[in-house]
Amino acid sequence: HGRLVGMVSSGRLATAEGRTLRELCGEPPYAVDIDTRLAEVLATLAAQRVDAAVVTRHEKLVGVFTVSDACRAFAALLE
Repeated sequence: HGRLVGMVSSGRLATAEGRTLRELCGEPPYAVDIDTRLAEVLATLAAQRVDAAVVTRHEKLVGVFTVSDACRAFAALLE
């Protein structure tokens, strides 16, 4: 029905053999609207110890923002 129901990480794929997608998805992903302030997203990623935020606009997927993305942006800022 066009709804986001889960996200499979590369770490979970290592244990994928014999498992269903439902099992691999685990908890619902951390999803944010594209207009959410970056500081809020970063604080939530750290507090919940998750590696990515699913980014939506009008409840439709528009991207994925990862901790690696945040680190790259911070490194560029420091240079």
